[in-house]
Amino acid sequence: MTQNSSRNITHMTPFKLQPWSDSITEDHFRVRFFFDTNLLIYLLDNKYQSLNDFIEVLNGPYSPFVELVSSRYVIFEFVGVRKKQHYQRIVIENLAKTPKRIDTLIDGFQNFRDSDKYYLHHEEFDDIKFKNVIADIKTKVEAELDKVINEFNIKYDFSSFHVDQLDPTFEICLSSKISNYDGLVLISSVLPTPNSVSHNVMFLTADTNLISFYDPEQIKDCLSKHSIPLPEVHNIASLKIAKAGIVKSEKKNKDVTNLKMTNKKEDIQETVKDMILRIIKTRLRSNYLGTTVEAKNLNIPKDIIFIKLVKNYPLVKKIEEITNPSSNKEIFMTVISKDLDFIYTTKKKVEAFWHKNSQITSGYKLPANKKDVIVSFSVKDEDDEKHEIPVEQPILDSIRAKDNLVFIHPDSLA
Repeated sequence: MTQNSSRNITHMTPFKLQPWSDSITEDHFRVRFFFDTNLLIYLLDNKYQSLNDFIEVLNGPYSPFVELVSSRYVIFEFVGVRKKQHYQRIVIENLAKTPKRIDTLIDGFQNFRDSDKYYLHHEEFDDIKFKNVIADIKTKVEAELDKVINEFNIKYDFSSFHVDQLDPTFEICLSSKISNYDGLVLISSVLPTPNSVSHNVMFLTADTNLISFYDPEQIKDCLSKHSIPLPEVHNIASLKIAKAGIVKSEKKNKDVTNLKMTNKKEDIQETVKDMILRIIKTRLRSNYLGTTVEAKNLNIPKDIIFIKLVKNYPLVKKIEEITNPSSNKEIFMTVISKDLDFIYTTKKKVEAFWHKNSQITSGYKLPANKKDVIVSFSVKDEDDEKHEIPVEQPILDSIRAKDNLVFIHPDSLA
């Protein structure tokens, strides 16, 4: 079916979190990667090996932290495009048997095969009637839809096709150069079902028109009128990522990853990890305290976790809000591994934070962030009867390790 069928996805061993890790059941800590129509076609045709490697990594090492999705509207577009492409490929295969006819019917045989879109001078050929091959085309497209779900693990039923998507789509279409079709694809990524929005969406595309016309501030204004969050739109030829783990692509610009070029799989894996961590931190910026640091004093109790606070984090204000007698809130902490191999939320509320040897209470003055500000808290577990017990040492060793990400769990601030 494809000219590059030998370049296929070879599934990595399914990734397993540490056996003691919490399961990731909350959207707070999961990133959705939304695939536009053109990317589904590229994946099926194995057009760019780095793109196929990228989805293999998403389905492998970091799969607990990601969800691969698309929408029924994308599939609606996909089916129409693939029907035409498969018909034209059948035509090409038959015309190839009589090369002289190719020059008169096709705008360059090699260009035809390599291009993203397929141009024939005629919609149908007398030699190959559409009605005679439609059954074969239908079988191929249905097999591809099955592959999207079962091999690429992309859930296109994540987003339904519903009337609530129309008004925000009109808003985008009439407020920008983005087409009504592209606008509906965008909306379907963040408004998957009626009255239900999706955050943490990484919208991946190779649509040059959508990319050139997409103005985040302009689209944000459109979406805010409908209380819809802004998706993070990325061109697969220039994925913007964190400073660490830059993929060494063939482009000179090392601040982006180009999945249309050749990249080492281990570099792609490092890049995906940094993207996930960055997105989670960005989404939960009001909850993100900082990273773990190792205790300098070996006599410190093993259940004490030290954090280097992010610059000017209003920890005292958060403590005042949560511990206010009228708030009925409790503090729980979540630690995410820097290597994304565990997530751990404290099983008992955190009773206190400490700075040096002083408990941080209402009105406490943390030093200005001219140098690292280190705070600490203790972690306790509980048994089935809610009695306090110590956390197992392997868990403590892992969560105390340097550079893990520490959050106040979002439900503490709800």
